[in-house]
Amino acid sequence: MVTTCRKQLEGPSAALIVNFAGLGNGIMTLPILKALDQEARAIRYFHIDNPIFHVPEFMSWASLRRFEGTVPTIWRRFEVTDWRTILDFIENERIDTIISLRNEGYDFDTSYFEFKQLARNLAFWDLPGLDSCTPLGSTKISIQITDLFRSHGFQLTTYERHWLRNCLGIEPSPVATDGDIAFFPAAATKVKRWPTEAWIRLGELILRRTNNNIRVYSGVGKEEKASAISMVNSLRESIGSDRCTLLQDLSIPELARSASDVSFIISNDSFAVHMAEALAIPSLGLYFSTDAGIWGASDNKSVSIQSSFGLQCPEFKVNSGNCRFYYGNCPAPCKNEVTPMRVFYTLQAMINTAGTKRTNEARCAVL
Repeated sequence: MVTTCRKQLEGPSAALIVNFAGLGNGIMTLPILKALDQEARAIRYFHIDNPIFHVPEFMSWASLRRFEGTVPTIWRRFEVTDWRTILDFIENERIDTIISLRNEGYDFDTSYFEFKQLARNLAFWDLPGLDSCTPLGSTKISIQITDLFRSHGFQLTTYERHWLRNCLGIEPSPVATDGDIAFFPAAATKVKRWPTEAWIRLGELILRRTNNNIRVYSGVGKEEKASAISMVNSLRESIGSDRCTLLQDLSIPELARSASDVSFIISNDSFAVHMAEALAIPSLGLYFSTDAGIWGASDNKSVSIQSSFGLQCPEFKVNSGNCRFYYGNCPAPCKNEVTPMRVFYTLQAMINTAGTKRTNEARCAVL
């Protein structure tokens, strides 16, 4: 829904882009901003702060000429206490358009919709259906964002979904099925984290029934580090110390380079799913209280295991694709139906599919 005014019809000259603050959102958004920046009618803009903007290698690759800088992450919610500061900023920077890439909707982003009523001189670009309580179906958030810009006349012809390999100078790797499998057991909130015991059981199944080794990438929090260490120690004791590796305290580029040669990435709903897509690596995402149809990767290399209980939970926010208890206070029974055996069988199917593809490619090369 867009406010109609002469400025809107002419197109914006300066915008404030409002987005979620997670690293995964940054990984999805940066290549879109790069494509936007290269349009003939590109606009100057500010963006909600994100870790992606603090990685020199990434920003050098993106070369965002019209990117003016970041604003505090708390502004994404348009809390009433921030209105005066936000309005002063908008006036000082001569911003005429607010572009919101958030999908929380009217019921959960009430301060933003109230701000829209206050700032009627501005144009607002929103994702579709935010003021609707009717289920809209699941569309990947990255597709929603590109569709939003295209609906306003931007072509995004240079948009590059698998951008991270080019950014870091990593050559494309052939399809492999017997390489390492990366575990990313961390996530921003507890409700999105599969239990440590489940990761350990999955690791045992992989190490006992396949030739793949495992790399466990630790999160940055104290609890996440303890979980990763416990996981690795348990697998080393039961299987052997040479088949499981722990990696921690890596920078974002170091982490991406390290994971760029694995065969598969298995992750909770976290930045790792989107990093895998940007690296063109097959991923297996675990979705409990969030909707993979919205928050999953959008390429054909990714597979998601979805908790149907989570989607049917009365606390689930349908069009937002997440849970009212996203930040806690729920035992998350939606995790129970995503079992280690279910994940392992899905991984096996991915391995078999990738192996068949590799065989067919080899046959084509011979012919």
